[in-house]
Amino acid sequence: ITDISPHFFCENRGEKKHYEIIAPFSGLSSELSSRMKVEITLEGSPGLATLFWGNQKISYLHQGKESSFVIPCNLFENSPDKITMEVKADIKASAFFLDQFKSVEEPPSIDPGLLVFHSPLVTNPYYLAHWDRRPEVLLFLFKDYAVQDRYLKRLAFFVEKIGFVGIIAQDWQIAGLHGWNAHDYRAEDLARFFDTAAVQNFSLSDEEIELRELLIKNGIILRSGSKYLPGRGAIVSISQESPNYLQYRLLTHELSHALFFTDSRYRDLAISLYQRLTNDEKWFLNRYFQWMRYNVDSSYLMANEMQAYLVQQPIQDLKNYFSKTLANILIEDHPELADDISSYMEQHLDALVSCAQLLSSFLEYAYGFEQGMLFRVR
Repeated sequence: ITDISPHFFCENRGEKKHYEIIAPFSGLSSELSSRMKVEITLEGSPGLATLFWGNQKISYLHQGKESSFVIPCNLFENSPDKITMEVKADIKASAFFLDQFKSVEEPPSIDPGLLVFHSPLVTNPYYLAHWDRRPEVLLFLFKDYAVQDRYLKRLAFFVEKIGFVGIIAQDWQIAGLHGWNAHDYRAEDLARFFDTAAVQNFSLSDEEIELRELLIKNGIILRSGSKYLPGRGAIVSISQESPNYLQYRLLTHELSHALFFTDSRYRDLAISLYQRLTNDEKWFLNRYFQWMRYNVDSSYLMANEMQAYLVQQPIQDLKNYFSKTLANILIEDHPELADDISSYMEQHLDALVSCAQLLSSFLEYAYGFEQGMLFRVR
């Protein structure tokens, strides 16, 4: 039995099955159309499902057995005259239909890869959703870096930046300094930031107050009288100002941090791998992250950053990424380190590759993720 929409059409086309919803938004107002979603459930052997939202092509990795995902219709500018999907013959769509969200107030649960397909944000500063694989993680897609900074820059310096850790900086202190192009924060650090601001009677911006209330509403932080306490979860953000290829890379990087915060199995593995490295094997990590102005005295932060840099690309690209991309970035500012970096890459890079292989094996086993991708839509 397949759960379908009106105007549904299905046929076999050679070795593929073709599903189609014709005129999906016929008779619906634009307001109601924006509150709709497409629900898809696939069964059968692993493989790609290819969807066409009008001219927009979306690929979804079905991991075998049964998998489901949702596409909120307000991700796209246009309401197409048809929505189609193709799968190989040994995959069956047990659900492919249009439905209405029960609540327009609750952020939808989506695969993070869908954020890259969002139409340009014009009137709204950001788009908000839950990660479908870890619903306690909130996903922010910001309009641009400037908007993202208004919500998260001060928080970034408070949590991670050398010289500012634990300090709520005034705007003038960080105005000329770079924050991050993408962000991730755990519940404990978010609560500590807002609690410190309350204790100091610090005047937060309108955007930071809006963020605080969103976090309370979603249970990531808790308000107890005048105190702010950690709840459950984390936040991740990227910006539409990043080109699409970089949004994918940043998404995997930031999502791996969210897993580190919310999945104790993954966190314990990453910390144990970092602790097992010798000082010589940690040398490049320490120098690079110090250059990035991370608090390198925190072994927790170092283990977290190490795992994110190791899993944000496929294993086969890792050696080139470290020995060429990251090495050249560091050498540009510190040419005196060129020989030491070259020696490190020859003698110790294999230790990092081994860590990456173990982390990737866990991600594949626990979540079905491919190497270098912590999402199924691309």
